[in-house]
Amino acid sequence: MKKQIILVSILIATTFMTGCSTVINGSKQRVMAHSNVPNMVSMKLYKNGFVVAEGKEEMAHYVLDRRSEYMIEVLDENGKKHLLLLDKEITGAAFLNLLNLLGWGIDFVSGSVYKFNGQNQYIIVK
Repeated sequence: MKKQIILVSILIATTFMTGCSTVINGSKQRVMAHSNVPNMVSMKLYKNGFVVAEGKEEMAHYVLDRRSEYMIEVLDENGKKHLLLLDKEITGAAFLNLLNLLGWGIDFVSGSVYKFNGQNQYIIVK
């Protein structure tokens, strides 16, 4: 009887401990882009292939949806494009789900299972 109560308690606990990464990290991440491209004309942020932000500053702050793919394009006065694809990795908080498939599912759907590599992204011309 004790084993059954313990088993039921564990099942109930894992059911309610879902989406750990969603709770800890959220589905968005703040990223700052820096450029040292000389004579920069513009900086564009692409989300899944479409321009979602554009500016002329050498530094920009973005709040990015973790589910999407992003690329930053810097254009210099000669028309040369400098590109940076923002890489993602699985966040450590997602592993708090352990064997809870519902938690993993929630984290994948919300995108919070991923994080962009670093809060600062640099476009550096050597």
